[in-house]
Amino acid sequence: MRAVVQRVAGASVSCGGETRSIGRGLVVLVGIYEIDTEHDRAWMAEKVVNLRIFEDDAGKMNLSTIDVGGAVLLVPNFTVAGDARKGRRPSFDAAMRPERSGPEFERLCEDVRARGVAVERGFFGGEMMVEIRNDGPITIVLDSRRARELVCGFIGSTSSWGGRRVRPSGSATPSGSAQRGSRRTSGSRRGTLSRS
Repeated sequence: MRAVVQRVAGASVSCGGETRSIGRGLVVLVGIYEIDTEHDRAWMAEKVVNLRIFEDDAGKMNLSTIDVGGAVLLVPNFTVAGDARKGRRPSFDAAMRPERSGPEFERLCEDVRARGVAVERGFFGGEMMVEIRNDGPITIVLDSRRARELVCGFIGSTSSWGGRRVRPSGSATPSGSAQRGSRRTSGSRRGTLSRS
């Protein structure tokens, strides 16, 4: 799961004549990958709520959204999960398909709210207009896949990520002693995707 997080003085999202808004807090543009699990979602919710990017009395970024009594506007945005490393047209093959990503986005909203932060959400599948008053500007990119790789990298070989056995991206996954020293690549799960 990947998110573009912006510290804001205020923000709103509109669709079909309806507008949802927040004051001081965070706008989070969320892209969900086909391979994401509840562990990626929990990591993202925890990180968003506790990310310390608000200034304290000394002018240092030392306070979280909870600390300042802020709110979070979560906006579904499958393009955040895009890959533009090759060519000029981004690929969205790795993004979760709408029939699954819609409910997953709703669960992320509930997970953030359950951690004590007021939440507004964008309109899944809708053509939205988002207005952001970026305060700073402060913009942070969060990616649960990178966190997963860091966990594996620090520990060495395979490691537990929320109960799953994982390795850094591109690494082989041993399956018994006979495969030690060999490398195999697992196929990616791909599918078509509509705007969401």
